[in-house]
Amino acid sequence: MSRLNIEYTVLSKRRLIKLVDKNHVRGWDDPRMPTISGLRRRGYTKDILNNFCNDLGATRAENLIEIEKLYHTARLNLGATSRRAMAALDPIKVTITNFEEEKAKAGDGGMTFEVQNSPTDESLGSHTVTLTSTIYIDSSDFRLVDSSVYYGLAPSKAVGIKYHGGNLFCDEVVKNGDKIVELKCHIDNSEGRKKPK
Repeated sequence: MSRLNIEYTVLSKRRLIKLVDKNHVRGWDDPRMPTISGLRRRGYTKDILNNFCNDLGATRAENLIEIEKLYHTARLNLGATSRRAMAALDPIKVTITNFEEEKAKAGDGGMTFEVQNSPTDESLGSHTVTLTSTIYIDSSDFRLVDSSVYYGLAPSKAVGIKYHGGNLFCDEVVKNGDKIVELKCHIDNSEGRKKPK
């Protein structure tokens, strides 16, 4: 049987024990260690590790497994059982300038949407998301210079608003030095509007 080699990962016990002995890591179960206990502390379940090994199978040939295979197995396993959430890790404030008139058009409860906690498992329940005049997007979802292969928000470009169905159109970029601090946008709900890519 050949050993399990994963790219960009040191799996030799002789090399790993040096990290433990010289106190570069806290022990064999440190989340940075490529050990089973380290992977478990990092959040990998036993099902993920078992599925990963089963998918690879046993071979006598020397092999090198891409780390993406482990990530893919984790995504498949967690995708069916995990609740979904939205977050902006590096947020940019977005102010919707015509929010009040769009809210008036929508009526009572028109800006509150029920969202499933999991797209595949309805038993995980649902929660509500309310669109307000101030929202936040991640900085990776905005560019000052648009290109034909970029589908995020850019000046004078529309993107779809998830769950709402309207388009968000960027009118103005507010900067503090080189850092983008705020985007002034408006919602376009007009009939015959062009659907963003």
